[in-house]
Amino acid sequence: MALTEDRGLDGQTATGEAILAPGEEPYPEYSRLAAARAWRKVAEAHRARGNPGAAYDAARAGINELGESYLAPRTEDDTSLKLLLAEEVRDENASQAAALLLRVLENRIALFVQGRGGRVL
Repeated sequence: MALTEDRGLDGQTATGEAILAPGEEPYPEYSRLAAARAWRKVAEAHRARGNPGAAYDAARAGINELGESYLAPRTEDDTSLKLLLAEEVRDENASQAAALLLRVLENRIALFVQGRGGRVL
């Protein structure tokens, strides 16, 4: 089973997907994963088009929508430090800030999937 979510910003839209293992319930957190993946695609598209401000905003939206429940217990995570750095450099270097936030979002998505032990891809 696959859950999909659509997201968009400034004319750029994308669909994210979360594929559930057979028999796995479609918990709301899996919809958040699909939404975060859609935001990642939106952010990447804006970045590729030379719009780092929109890329930053889309990546931030993905981080917010994925929420704080992405991390499994006893897992090390340094993404909060990268998030702070991105916020600090945003006004000076929007492109670098967008790239940092995209990495944070990608890492948190990976940590989310890893922490679910194969129940969702």
